[in-house]
Amino acid sequence: MKHPTFRILAAAALAFTALAASAAYPDRPIKVIVFLPPGSGPDNLARVIGAELAKTLQQPVVVENRPGASGGIALGALAKSPADGYTLGVVASGPMAINVGLIKDLPYDPRKDFTAISEVATSPNVLVVGNALGVNSVAELAARGRAHKQALTYSSGGSGTVVHLAGAQFSFLTDIDARHIPYKGTPQGIVPVITGEVSYGVYPVPNVASLATEGKLKALAVTSAQRSAQLPDVPTTREAGFPNYTPSVTYGVIGPARLPPEVVARLHAAIVSALGDATVKASLTRQGFEVGASPAPENYRRKIAAEIDQWVPIVQRVGAQVD
Repeated sequence: MKHPTFRILAAAALAFTALAASAAYPDRPIKVIVFLPPGSGPDNLARVIGAELAKTLQQPVVVENRPGASGGIALGALAKSPADGYTLGVVASGPMAINVGLIKDLPYDPRKDFTAISEVATSPNVLVVGNALGVNSVAELAARGRAHKQALTYSSGGSGTVVHLAGAQFSFLTDIDARHIPYKGTPQGIVPVITGEVSYGVYPVPNVASLATEGKLKALAVTSAQRSAQLPDVPTTREAGFPNYTPSVTYGVIGPARLPPEVVARLHAAIVSALGDATVKASLTRQGFEVGASPAPENYRRKIAAEIDQWVPIVQRVGAQVD
């Protein structure tokens, strides 16, 4: 049996080693796991921010795409990674909040298996209708739905997606009976809104901004606190009289659980610096992101918990589930 003094000294040595490692952080390349393929929104975020982080941290930042299982492959791998700050993840509301209600045997727990580092951006959606529908505002769309029960439909790029849940949330808040019609992907879901086959859709700004500008779709409102730089003439949902309707996607950076506080602080400061760069901000704004870091890691942790509370009841109400 080891003497108590030996155990104390051993623990102190381990603590000193961990502290020294944190102080030297980073001293080798950092890997960032992304849950969607190259060219996706999270991938673009990771690469733009990662390039700036590499300058600040003076180490290469390598993006690794691990799509599949609604984010389960990427986040499952991240949860099992060493808590040393050399494996991080760029995540979004889908895998961090919606999946809690959507997937029965989720291979990770967003509340327990990760360390929140910082929110990096949000991506608002746009409530759009086809020109043939003959409505010009959110209020008119809601009135049309209430006057013609079961007359409205809305499309999405698949069951359980943010687009699906945002469309359903609109029907709940406005007390209309709208029917969901899922398609195999966002572009496929937008087409029937243009042609008038479905009544409305709630899609990300980058996917519909040019279509609205060209007059192929009618944008009724954006689901953000401020107007979109890509659609400056389109009111926010608050301006349109629906302040409680704000279904947007939050993107952030996380690490495995129990990251050393010194490492978290170093990464958070580097992210704040990266997002403060004018070139980085302009690049991401052009892509439809609203850029902004959390004041502190704890703010992002609370945001993740709040989004779980926001999205899971909607998932349960619509009855969406992925095995």
